[in-house]
Amino acid sequence: MMHLVITTREDPLLPLPRLRARGQLTELRAADLRFTAAEAAEFLDWVMGLSLATEDVEASLQAAPNSARAWFGRASIARTKGDAASAVAALDKVLAIDPRYPRARTLRSELNTATPATPGTARTGS
Repeated sequence: MMHLVITTREDPLLPLPRLRARGQLTELRAADLRFTAAEAAEFLDWVMGLSLATEDVEASLQAAPNSARAWFGRASIARTKGDAASAVAALDKVLAIDPRYPRARTLRSELNTATPATPGTARTGS
């Protein structure tokens, strides 16, 4: 029996529906490989030894309340904990301080599209 492994960014020009129907195809999509927020936090903390220390970020914000970097840290922690609303609020603060802060606008857009608007509030674009 032969096994063939193909990795592509797009579906190859093969009879994929027929192979699926026959049970001859195993697929791994991006969603299958993506970490959940909890898995990402565990990976950063346990495997990489990069604990996202809330206390450190809060101390940085106390010392320098206009630090875009510290606000981005708060947004990263909130996102890791699954608190999208707090992450968006922190990213808004980052962008108010430094509109060109690396990755802030992209992350803000991702969170904005992933989080439905709360009833009675308007969602602002980036």
